[in-house]
Amino acid sequence: MTRYGMSFPMIIALACAALLGVSSVARSENAAKTRGGVLFYAGFDQSKDADYAAGSSKARFHEGGGTLNADGLGFRGSALRTGDGEGYLEFPAKGNISPQEGTIEFWIYAQDWDHDDGHFHRFIDVTGGGRIFFYIRPPGAGEFVVRSTSKMANRAYGCNPLKGKWSWHALTWKKGKRLGFYIGGIRASGKGWTHDCSAESGPVPEPENLRKILIGDFGGNAARRAHTLIDEVYIYDRALTREEVDWAAGHSLTRKRGMDIPLDFMKPTAKVVPDPAKHTLVVEIDSGDRSGSFAGKARLEPARGTSPATIIRTTGRFGQAVIPYTDLPQGEYNVVSDITTRDGKPVVSVTTRFVVPGPPVWLKEKVGVSDAPPPPWTPVEVERDRVKMWGRDYQLGAFGLPASIETQGASILAGPVSFRAVVDGSEVNWTPEKRQVTKKTRAEVVWEGTSHSGLGEMSWRTQAEFDGFLLHDLSLAPAEGGTVELMELRIPIRREFARLFSQGSRTRGFLPKGEGKILGAGGYWWIGTDDFGLCGATEHNGSLIDGGDGAFSIVREPHGDITVIYRFAGQQTSFARPWTLRLVLEATPTKPLPVGWRTWRDASPFTGPSAEYQGWRSDVKLWIAYPWPHQAAHRHFAFPVVKDPNWYRDHVKNLHAGGPGMWRDNKALSKKKSPRPRSKRPGNRVLPYSMFAFMAPGMPECDFYWREWYNPLGFSSLG
Repeated sequence: MTRYGMSFPMIIALACAALLGVSSVARSENAAKTRGGVLFYAGFDQSKDADYAAGSSKARFHEGGGTLNADGLGFRGSALRTGDGEGYLEFPAKGNISPQEGTIEFWIYAQDWDHDDGHFHRFIDVTGGGRIFFYIRPPGAGEFVVRSTSKMANRAYGCNPLKGKWSWHALTWKKGKRLGFYIGGIRASGKGWTHDCSAESGPVPEPENLRKILIGDFGGNAARRAHTLIDEVYIYDRALTREEVDWAAGHSLTRKRGMDIPLDFMKPTAKVVPDPAKHTLVVEIDSGDRSGSFAGKARLEPARGTSPATIIRTTGRFGQAVIPYTDLPQGEYNVVSDITTRDGKPVVSVTTRFVVPGPPVWLKEKVGVSDAPPPPWTPVEVERDRVKMWGRDYQLGAFGLPASIETQGASILAGPVSFRAVVDGSEVNWTPEKRQVTKKTRAEVVWEGTSHSGLGEMSWRTQAEFDGFLLHDLSLAPAEGGTVELMELRIPIRREFARLFSQGSRTRGFLPKGEGKILGAGGYWWIGTDDFGLCGATEHNGSLIDGGDGAFSIVREPHGDITVIYRFAGQQTSFARPWTLRLVLEATPTKPLPVGWRTWRDASPFTGPSAEYQGWRSDVKLWIAYPWPHQAAHRHFAFPVVKDPNWYRDHVKNLHAGGPGMWRDNKALSKKKSPRPRSKRPGNRVLPYSMFAFMAPGMPECDFYWREWYNPLGFSSLG
């Protein structure tokens, strides 16, 4: 046992679990209906055959078919030892797996190899016309693939270091949805854990005509020498939810073998989502009952003139009740959700507290709002369609879009930012009408205008601010029956000013080589050089026209220039509704940079001097740390109000001194664990994480006005 690297508590737990399941689950004893959604289960305790299978349970051996190790050496009881020199198993796919939707769950133990050993390890391979498979490939990435006969393939990536410990995997698929890829395990304490490794995969195709299920560790080359234990293999008839995934991993040692996750495995919960614009309280119910056999009522306490509302099942275990109200004075309230069976038998009552904060006191406040820019910015200068501010010079063209952009004296555009539409093979010609400045202060200027064409009327608004921020709003009221073959907006950037890019902290660097599409352009992007650049943002893809096959991309032209393309329609389609776009552009830098700013880094090694830190000490003059908001320290996430100012003050002083303490929400925060402030280490600075927006998640105003303030098809700071 020690060669498997398990702790003593784990050995005891596994031994007990083994005693509970000495005998295998006999398929003959249990009708398929008692298994719920389990189509296939193999525990590999006394046989290589499946313990239960909706189809055939008989295993066919390949290269020996593996061996069953001694009882107690598997994850639960015995396990199948497979790999080089051992072989693997095959089971019929018919009846044992659903191509449209399902989940494969299993445990593996790498005896003598690790995930980055440079070899292929194929564990699950469901083959036929289409295919469902999971393998680990060099340089150590786990890959889950669902493929159809048309060669459509969708992948979800992730991996879990394997050597010397049991690792849990769950793979979920559903036609038309994204893949799910989860890893997990059991800690030495006996508590299970899971992590969602799913990468964006796009809609899943249906793998047709599946014939066989291969289970083992196979697919390596002749030089590979690897052996793996596989245990507790489940195949379900549905894609498990995240809650079911968590339950399956956490109850792996104690669940009834081969049985589905209990219908009532979750505790019922209720969430109150106020909708003040409609004067209603929307109560979102999770009954915890996957059968969906529930009903009941939700009531407000104190009632304040309201009446109990019926809980109506929406889908699966979820339901909703809507409580109308006339007036809710400021204060604390409870919503009591009395959940019953469909025939009215009481099940449970769930009480949910919420706060009515009253009108936000800051909603009409002008604190910090000024018609004059703060230093070091300078007032905006406007001359007809040209606007200048510190370091930037914008010349506006058609639809108020930039015709040229200068930053630090360099003209970075390869041509005007252009909007174009094509109808019946010809480009639409627009006739400009009114165009005027509707607001002008020392801090901002606003232009508004309209243009007409056979496609409809385009209204536009451009707002330029003192820091170089450009906000463009375009709105097209299409003519009756209007159709379009192509509609797009292009932002061309000169190649000499397009070397680097950033789309967030994890996606940045040199622009990829090659012509054509090199990156997507969804959300935020920045393109530039070491000295300046241009950034843009669209908060969502609501500007894509339904059925138009549009996409946002960054392409390299044949001559080397880079073009950001917002293609709203790429094939003929009709307008079902008015079309709108909100686009942000801003040339950088946005303000004067401090002397020596290139010697700053935004991730100080506060867990102690690292090798990197030691190597950079002569180059880096300033390390900046961002203490993450913690629920035990801050009253509200990302809002700079702390619960214990003295503790937080000591914590920040400790960070200044280079001490540990970059705590996060998933770690316990203890005052006694915050070391006493040490002497200040030169070159360390602390910038507490804050979100100075109009609201922060967790604030009573945010919770109460969520539906009113969050507009998924408009521009919102709430994701």
